[in-house]
Amino acid sequence: MKVRSELSSVLGVLLSKCRDKSSEEKAREIADSLPADLIVGVPRDGKNVPLLKMYQGRAPLRSWLTVVALSRLKSWWRSPQYRNLVRMREEHDDRDFTETLAAAGSDSPGDSEILAILNDALAEALGGLSSRASVILRLVHIHDVEQQRLAVMLNCHAATISRELAQTQDGIRKQVMWGLKILDPYLDITWDDCISLLEERPGLISEALGLIKKNATRPILAVH
Repeated sequence: MKVRSELSSVLGVLLSKCRDKSSEEKAREIADSLPADLIVGVPRDGKNVPLLKMYQGRAPLRSWLTVVALSRLKSWWRSPQYRNLVRMREEHDDRDFTETLAAAGSDSPGDSEILAILNDALAEALGGLSSRASVILRLVHIHDVEQQRLAVMLNCHAATISRELAQTQDGIRKQVMWGLKILDPYLDITWDDCISLLEERPGLISEALGLIKKNATRPILAVH
């Protein structure tokens, strides 16, 4: 994939959203860091994971890169660092910084943006499951196969199925939360928030799993 060839377009979109020099500098920094984060990777569990792994191919690469970059820029606008910069600059100029901060606050993500970020993180987490973990997850929580019956089918104890399900669910939780923080470092969201959003729009689970049934959000994701 020609990541670098798309960066000029991505940077143009970022700069069009900027209101001040600090934001323009941050936009350029974000665009410059994208190739390394996408290909070399970002830290997770002691190793680097390429951010490009989260690209699911549902949209053109340029569009996906733009969403990622804009998420990072808007996230920075919500950060204490940006607010302090605005405050110091406008106090020095004897101006009211509250209007600028209010404008930046208007770029806080709405549900649609958060869902787009969450969808990518969830799809990457589910796509990274082993074949066995994916099959067990689908059979138990989508097709309502009893764990005891599944244990007989797989020639193991029911306790093994229960333990593997718990490990899979906890792994999904950790990977989704990591993905959210990478895509939007200052996004204020908890796992319970994710569950609530997905319960409101269970079609996201169906899309990520490639299944039709849409009523199993909490059993799949909730970690007990």
